[in-house]
Amino acid sequence: KKVITQVDTFPGINWFSRNSFVNVVLWLYSRTIGIQILKLSHKVILFHEGLIPIAKKYHLNYHVIHSGVNLNEIQKAKPARDLVRKNHREKRIIFLGRLESVKGYQDYLEVAKKMIRQNRHLKFYLAGDIKHKEDIIKQYASKNLIFCGDGFV
Repeated sequence: KKVITQVDTFPGINWFSRNSFVNVVLWLYSRTIGIQILKLSHKVILFHEGLIPIAKKYHLNYHVIHSGVNLNEIQKAKPARDLVRKNHREKRIIFLGRLESVKGYQDYLEVAKKMIRQNRHLKFYLAGDIKHKEDIIKQYASKNLIFCGDGFV
């Protein structure tokens, strides 16, 4: 049977954790098992061109298929009423992604907390699912920090 593998990163090669022990495990996994599994795949689907140099280095049979969105469709869409800007001076900064420590959402929240104090026209949005949301909402409570998406609706 043909095996097709999809990757959006190569853990231990171009993607790393905030935990050094986890990074050692990722490095060992990539070089002992991970790359070998990819080499045995009939095709490795890459989600962006940035992965091509690594795929070439390890002689993978790859093809790039973008996992992006259709911008033409988005430009036609109208924003939800609660997202319509009421003040033309308002600036928005949005974090959209998996809310896990490796993605750095805590850094985003810390920066938001500081910047909100300096500029009342900044609005920070955090979209995605997260554990312990009540604790985070208490710690970063602000009318200029808006939690939305899975787990915050």
